[in-house]
Amino acid sequence: QRMQARIKEQDEVLQMRLAQKASEYTEKEEETLKQLEAQMQEKLTAARKQHEHALLNQTGIDERANEERVALLQKEKASMEGQLEEIRNQHEIKIQQLQQEKEAEFKMKEQLAVQQLEAEMSQKL
Repeated sequence: QRMQARIKEQDEVLQMRLAQKASEYTEKEEETLKQLEAQMQEKLTAARKQHEHALLNQTGIDERANEERVALLQKEKASMEGQLEEIRNQHEIKIQQLQQEKEAEFKMKEQLAVQQLEAEMSQKL
């Protein structure tokens, strides 16, 4: 009976040690898991920040490209406006020339008509 009591006592001690070891192992495992979770969270946060930074950089690049396109289009517009103004000026000059030619032609015809009338009048007299 003593032997059985002693075996039982040793068994209980071993059971307690086993439970303690299992508890310690579980605590270590939980701590390791917490550390891994923290590391993963840090990596995820870093990746998000990097992604946001990349997006901001891309946005900045896109904005600069758009600004360059706008500047180029504004130069083209100014050039076209200059060409249009030159065409208008040439058109205005052409209109003035045509008006002067018409006036000169009208004066010539008027003078011819006056001369013909004068010639007819002097023949009648």
